[in-house]
Amino acid sequence: MLGAIFRIDRINLAAQPARPGLWATLMRWHRRAASRAWLSELPPERLRDIGLTPHDAAVEARKAFWE
Repeated sequence: MLGAIFRIDRINLAAQPARPGLWATLMRWHRRAASRAWLSELPPERLRDIGLTPHDAAVEARKAFWE
């Protein structure tokens, strides 16, 4: 009787999959954190190869992953 009143049989209790945009955002944040950590470990001669100064690299490495 309760099922007929509240239509319990139509409630989907299965977990909903995460939105695809959420996964993409998490992956982007992970890539940023990893590349900034890698950038902070590069020696000055390698930084010059990619067109950065040690100061530029330090500023970028200090940024939070969501920025």
